Amino acid sequence: MVSKYIAESGVFLGDDLLGANQSNPYGHYEDREVMDIHNKILLDSGTNWRVDHRLVPRVADATFSAMSRFVERRHIAHPIWGFKDPRVCHFLPIWKSVAPDAKTLVVFRNPIACTNSLYKRHGYDTARDPRKKVVDFYRKPDLALKIWIVSNEALADFAEANPESTLVVSHQAVIDGFPVTAEINRRWDFELGAESIDSVRDEILGRSFDKALRVSDAGVAARAREVWNRLLKLEDITVTSSGHDKTDHPDLRFVPQQDVGQLLMEAELLRFENEFLRNARVASGTADNSTELRKRLKSAKRELEAARQEVDTMRRDLAYLLGKARKAPYNFFFGRKRGVRQLSEKYGLRD
Repeated sequence: MVSKYIAESGVFLGDDLLGANQSNPYGHYEDREVMDIHNKILLDSGTNWRVDHRLVPRVADATFSAMSRFVERRHIAHPIWGFKDPRVCHFLPIWKSVAPDAKTLVVFRNPIACTNSLYKRHGYDTARDPRKKVVDFYRKPDLALKIWIVSNEALADFAEANPESTLVVSHQAVIDGFPVTAEINRRWDFELGAESIDSVRDEILGRSFDKALRVSDAGVAARAREVWNRLLKLEDITVTSSGHDKTDHPDLRFVPQQDVGQLLMEAELLRFENEFLRNARVASGTADNSTELRKRLKSAKRELEAARQEVDTMRRDLAYLLGKARKAPYNFFFGRKRGVRQLSEKYGLRD
């Protein structure tokens, strides 16, 4: 949505752009040449776009030369140009070294909304074609939230290091009417058209997102809150200084559910698979074609509940054993054994 808004305001974003699909009816406005460059860096760095850890990118000489040629061509052909690609979060310092006068617009979005968007997209993709299933999302607990964390952490680092050339604004502020192009013109002396965001507004994205997100690791939720607060502070510096009355942002609501992480992710993704098939069935008026998927979902829920019960049983057993140990003649020894202390702290069994 924001990319379409920027493009219609007069910024050239590329000739060969990633097209529209069900999850993004406006089109992604992502330049395929830039995507290829970023994918090459990720490959050389031993990873892919599902980066869930702090990345130190490895840039081959040939790739750096390709970036330089890309910038030179764009400078010659277009007075105002830019590009958009989510992967760029990890490579902004590299692009800054190639194009030192470049300005950066950072638009950040609620991590719970982003996480559920990834779940929904991949659940839908799997329902349409099981061969497109991204197994990582089903097997790595909290993967989507970790991707948000490391990407936005990198954005916050870059914005803090380059305050004069970076504008940070929340997705919600743009939807609420913050004049992005007018602020770009004011700060950096551009001459973009002052198009209204209403022309590209996505009402679905604009709805408040009040659903809580279940996470298997409370530490991951804490990191997400920390990064979110950093971004809000950066937005305060830029947006409110321009006179915009920033609306309140919703609190992040996480529900930690440890020890059942993989089952939790599978159940969430199966829910979106089932939703897609149910919607397709209603739209086509055909007979129920999601029976098998509903069975898988019910099975996953049963496994999830069994895992929870197993965890509860383990806690009770540990409480009993630790209680016995404390009452034993060697209570002094047991009470100070490192392993017993760690178990007590982990399962909340301290006196």
